[in-house]
Amino acid sequence: MKKNILLVDDSPADVEFTCHVLKSCEVDHEVTIHRDGEEAVRRLEEDTGIDLVLLDLKLPKVDGFDVLAHAAADSRIARIPIIVVSTSALDVDVTRAARLGAAGYIVKSMDFGEFRHALKAELSKHMAC
Repeated sequence: MKKNILLVDDSPADVEFTCHVLKSCEVDHEVTIHRDGEEAVRRLEEDTGIDLVLLDLKLPKVDGFDVLAHAAADSRIARIPIIVVSTSALDVDVTRAARLGAAGYIVKSMDFGEFRHALKAELSKHMAC
């Protein structure tokens, strides 16, 4: 069964790289891309068919932490696993994301193998990969 993944990232290069890594994981999926947190929140409120969210923290309009807080406050959205994919490796950001309900946290890496391994490990917790 096809999985619906919402990818929220404002960097075209990171979106392209993440989509490439997802394809290599051999998950039957469809990716919807949103470039800011405001669009992501609106989409999450409207679409109950999303299976997983990959969320950057540094976003225009509404940042990733605010998206996480909004998701945690809405029982319809709270059931959707949200994996943070961020350039920040700061403990304070990892801890804050976890407190706000993130299902996982991946530090972005431009090394294909490293990023694929981390993403595949997180995906395997939530869907076959």
